[in-house]
Formats: sequence, structure tokens, C-alpha cells
Amino acid sequence: MKHNPCLHVIFSNHKCYIVDKISKKIGSLGIEDDGIFRIGTVHVICANQMRTSGHYMQKAVLDRTLLALTDKAEHYQEVLQPSAEYVGTLLGVQLWAINMFTEEIIRAGSAVSLSLLLNRLDPILRNIANLGCWQIISPVQVCGFIATVDELLRVQNKVYSRPTILVARKVKGEEEIPDGVVAVLTTDMPDVLSHVSVRARNYKVCFATCFDQNILNDLQAKEGKPFLIRPTSSDLIYSEIKGTDVLSAPEMVSPSGMSPRITLKKKRFGGAYAISADEFNNELVGSKSCNIAYMRGRLPSWVNVPISVALPFGVFEEVLSEKMNKDVADKITALKNLVAKGDLSKLGDIRQTVLQLKAPFQLINGLKSKMQSAKMRWPGNEGEQRWQQAWMAIKK
Repeated sequence: MKHNPCLHVIFSNHKCYIVDKISKKIGSLGIEDDGIFRIGTVHVICANQMRTSGHYMQKAVLDRTLLALTDKAEHYQEVLQPSAEYVGTLLGVQLWAINMFTEEIIRAGSAVSLSLLLNRLDPILRNIANLGCWQIISPVQVCGFIATVDELLRVQNKVYSRPTILVARKVKGEEEIPDGVVAVLTTDMPDVLSHVSVRARNYKVCFATCFDQNILNDLQAKEGKPFLIRPTSSDLIYSEIKGTDVLSAPEMVSPSGMSPRITLKKKRFGGAYAISADEFNNELVGSKSCNIAYMRGRLPSWVNVPISVALPFGVFEEVLSEKMNKDVADKITALKNLVAKGDLSKLGDIRQTVLQLKAPFQLINGLKSKMQSAKMRWPGNEGEQRWQQAWMAIKK
């Protein structure tokens, strides 16, 4: 990279000069965006006599830099987080710490300082260039019911029972997005690398900042009403719809190629309680198991690949539906209803209740057969206590 963009801004007597660097070492961040660096070093963007197009150029530099930062953050998430989850699980690290690992790596870097500075400049340039009142952080088309809160922090642990568009006056950036929320609209502007911004993009939640308080007031006045939120490349369009349209809405694809909200497909029980590594595929096991099967035969002979068998998707639900586990299933259902009403303390009770499951004969026999075929030691050969320890490990 031969040039680093210098964006310097002072506002005095309606003059706009480039006089202070946004970043002296943007190249050291590993951001490779030819669109940014091709612009080169810009010394004077506009003065009294310059037309409005100068402001557009400034905003273009800022937006491209923000997009590059966002892209780099998503790249780190894809590269680092799977390893963090794998190693963290083996080391017994708490789940919240595993989930935060990559975000903390991102937030610890110098890119955050640049992101914060750009964040301060954006509304100023937006106002000068008359570029509208919305800054889209996570562009996802959604529909839901309007709910208003003063601070996102106060409801971050709440569980919403229906798709909810949250209009929050204050969003600091470190909050969690509540379960059931499909969009967060605010007058605050967290930087693109903040925790809540990363979370919104990862979980395909619409997240946008509005610089016009009148628009937010209008949305707040629609409390409880169903709305469709449709982000575009430079604006956010919202319209009232029928409540039945929200509850029965199919997956929507927004225009301009923006990401739709994802829908999780429930895996079905295929009839086998245990499978060998040769049977691993995306419909039966997760990506880690598939990767183990993929590496077999592709690595040098001196690299040993773990011998594996797996309980495929759907086995838990099948075991839970057995008559011998009816009491456990009923208790879990009752606890789930309490969680849905907002009592998150019952999540721990659900985990403890799962440990009471009994293994049906079909599971024991199928797992034993697959393990022995793979030349793995069957824990039951070492006594009933050893099998019970193995069964407890499976349930955990």
C-alpha cells in the first residue's frame, strides 16, 4: 500500500478543510481496500467556493473505511471464533468468555480508535452533505411489533415472546441484544466494532441509528403496532402492516443484495442412535465432526486423526420422547414455559433436569456397536459405573 488516506476536518465559517489525520497507520491494521487507498492523501477537500460534491467525497472516504473495518471484524470472527470455541470447550472455559473471545481481540486493537473517530465525524459530514437521517449498521429486512425503551441495557436480559422492533433512546455499545428482538433503532451511534454492532451483524438483527428525533418520536408513538423495516443502501423505510403478517412472515430477501434474516432448520432424527465417521455429513452432525471426517486420509501419515463416532442430530429429542423419560420431558416443558415468561433462572434447572435422562436400550446397543466397529473401547466393559460416567458425560 503506497498511500494512506488522510481525512482532516475543521468546521469554521462554513469552511471544511482536511487538517488532522484520521489514521496515521491504517495500513498497519491489515485493511486492504483499494477503494480507500486509491483516493490517496487528500489535503484540501472543500472551501467556501467548493460545491457540495466535496462533502460527498469526504463521506465516501469515511464510509469505505467503515466498511473495511466491518469486513475485517467479520473476517476475524470467521477465522478465530471456531478455534476459540473448540479450545475453550476443551479447557472448560465459561461459555460467555468463549463467545466474547474474538470480540475482545477486535476491541483490543488499534482499529477501535479509528472506528470511534470516524463515528464522531459521520453525523457532521452527513448533516453538511444532506445525506439523510439514517446510518445503517446491520442491514436486515425484518418485521415485528414496536416496543420502546429508554436504555437497551435495562432490557438486555429480557425475552420477548414475539418478534420485536426495539426503539431505544440510549445504546452504549456493550449491551446484549434481547431474545426475540429483530431490530434495534436508536438515536445513539455505537461504533461499528462495538459489542452490540458485532452481535447484530452476527445474528442478522437489523440495527440502525437515526439522526432525526422526530422520526424516532413517530416510531415511539406506534408502540405495540406491527411494522415492516426495510433498509436500503442509504435509508431505512418503515411501514405499518397487519399483525398476522408478522407472525406468518416468510423469510424475506431485501433489495440490493442485503442479508435476509436467517431461519434455523430443525434437524430430524434419521433412525440411527449412533453413526461412524464414514457416515458423517452436514445433515447428521456439526461442522467439527464433519471436519474430522474430511481430514481423514488427507493428512500426512504422521498426523493422527481422532477415531470418532457420534450421536447424530435428533437423538436427544428421540430419547426425551421415550416413555421412560416422560417425567423428565414434562418437567422440561414446564421450565421452558417459565423461561418464555422471562424467568431466566430456570435455564440452569433445565440443564440439571436433562441430566436425569435414562438411556434407552436402542441407544446403548447402537453406540456400543459403532464404537466396537471403530475399535474404540466400550466403557461398559469396565463395569456399570464406568458406563454411567460415560452417559453422564454425553448428557453434559
